[in-house]
Amino acid sequence: MKAITTRTIPFRFAPAIAAVTMLVAIATSQRCQAASDCDVTKAACKGWGTLQGRFVLKGDLPKTGEIQLIRDFAKLNYKAPDESLQVDRKTRGIANVMVFVCSPNVAVHPDYADTIKTPRVMKYAGPRLIPRVTSLHVNQPLDFRNANPFGHAVWIEPSANPKSVFVIPGKKNIKTNTFAHPEPRPLKIRDPVHSLSPFGWIIVADHPYVAITDASGRFELKNLPAGQLEFQCWHERVGWLAARPSWKDGRFTFTVTAGKKHDLGDVSVSSTLFHTKVSVDAN
Repeated sequence: MKAITTRTIPFRFAPAIAAVTMLVAIATSQRCQAASDCDVTKAACKGWGTLQGRFVLKGDLPKTGEIQLIRDFAKLNYKAPDESLQVDRKTRGIANVMVFVCSPNVAVHPDYADTIKTPRVMKYAGPRLIPRVTSLHVNQPLDFRNANPFGHAVWIEPSANPKSVFVIPGKKNIKTNTFAHPEPRPLKIRDPVHSLSPFGWIIVADHPYVAITDASGRFELKNLPAGQLEFQCWHERVGWLAARPSWKDGRFTFTVTAGKKHDLGDVSVSSTLFHTKVSVDAN
């Protein structure tokens, strides 16, 4: 077997080698620091926090009627209440208010890596689309299901993505193509074959920090990156929801502290905002 020999580096070269090693280390450190500006590493050092709250109606409950149903629904004598404004009569909580981060390039907690890949599901059942309002991450699948015996059209007209128009046969499931780009405002989900009113709404974001209030008006945004963030609120009856005087176009800033659960408390929304429907397209 041939012996393996080693060579000793002459002492006179040691300072130069040490200098080169130091430069490489500094360059590597700078590259890592630059990378941390746009991934979760920098945010992870600061930590993560939670923001929660509740939207409640202040004033008289606006009157609601029924939406006009046509074709198959009309033949089967279906009735559909106007559910564009859903308020819990006991707690006065407002459902289906969207609250989402609108700060650009927000860092995302690693726990969301799998959830943003899980398909969202919306189902036609009777004269309703369930859930009525949902959120979608870019490239996250959106599955439509149809529990009705007749077909439903799905008509979505984004501004940053191609139009989606297709038909779901009765008692069938179908998966839509995903949305590759975030949308600047929520999108209507329409079925013009059966009603002139939208059956539902979706918002497409490039991060998972979107909350939709439940039946009691509550929302919670978990694992937000610590620091000052800008949020925006929306409701289908009014568009951008300026629930408080300082919330122009529904926007407000809040500083999230690492490891803390913040509570906005009750956000009172004047009922006068809901007396007249305003299309979100106008916002």
